[in-house]
Amino acid sequence: MTAGENLYVNSDGWVSGVYVPAYARRYPFCMAKVKLNDVEQQNRMICVEKAHLDESGGETMFDNQGEPSEKWRGMQRLLAEYEADLERARELCAILADYALLEPFSMQAKTAQGVRCSSPACTASTKRRSSPSTSASSKNLAKKGILGRIYAHLLSLENFSRLLERKATR
Repeated sequence: MTAGENLYVNSDGWVSGVYVPAYARRYPFCMAKVKLNDVEQQNRMICVEKAHLDESGGETMFDNQGEPSEKWRGMQRLLAEYEADLERARELCAILADYALLEPFSMQAKTAQGVRCSSPACTASTKRRSSPSTSASSKNLAKKGILGRIYAHLLSLENFSRLLERKATR
């Protein structure tokens, strides 16, 4: 709601009882695409934020035989799932753009306590269209398993009111 402010973090870290996004849970790791002779490889390289390397101690991620620890296997799973989710999100956005189902919007809200928030970062919402192809488009989106994700997005818009209430109580 305000630049540089996270309403789900306090001085101790993430507020208990809230969902921590995979983007945050994967930190300080990320994955990078690898190209060899200008050909993108199927495997990805796992990278770590340099500031989080501890040469003097740190946490062991592999045993003496080079086998990954349980914690590292969990992080690898999270990173792989995160990358797969990113790819699914890219595909979804491309399909929604092809069907012209995205439109920009901005949000402004005011709490009962007078706290004002506006967010130009809210950049897309699904829109309903009425045309002869709507029925065929809907069937195609349902067949591709996309309608559920569209409805999940629409339901998630309710999170703006939760954020506004959290902002008001701070």
